[in-house]
Amino acid sequence: DDKPVGIAFWGDWHLGALGLDYEQFDADKAIIEDEDGLYYGGAGDYKDNYHAIKFGSTSDQVAPPGMQDLLVKQVIDDTAHKCLWLVRGCHDDFDHQIADRDFVSELCETADVANLWHGGIVTLHVGGQEYRIMARHKYKNESKLNTTNTQRNMMNDFGPCDVFAVAHKHFADMQYT
Repeated sequence: DDKPVGIAFWGDWHLGALGLDYEQFDADKAIIEDEDGLYYGGAGDYKDNYHAIKFGSTSDQVAPPGMQDLLVKQVIDDTAHKCLWLVRGCHDDFDHQIADRDFVSELCETADVANLWHGGIVTLHVGGQEYRIMARHKYKNESKLNTTNTQRNMMNDFGPCDVFAVAHKHFADMQYT
């Protein structure tokens, strides 16, 4: 119809981690669930999953690994009607590297959405307009000084898109060209 459409790039949830602002996460989740015309593309690192890379690190988390899986699955169940795709983050990949388990694929099946693995180009048609979105969790040549360096490298490597979105560094930054 003629109503506005919005897409949130929602990732780095790190559910199960100490220090996560769970009240803010719940507020963000409620906005995505309730706002008409707002959808999201998952940007990776849905669970903290830190136990997989540092022995004994489960004491640094508020939820053990199995509980983290249940927390993430519940969020995906609650928001599946708003989810367009999911991307694998580095914390999600720990399961894949260590246990040959593809948790993100399981989540994609639950939500019935595209699995972009470590990233990909999504083409959306809204009204008569086509939008190309390159979505990844992270990409090469990240820089603390030039925070959009990664997006420029993505454009150089994959060609023009309307949006280049990455999540790994946990901050919002935009550049218009």
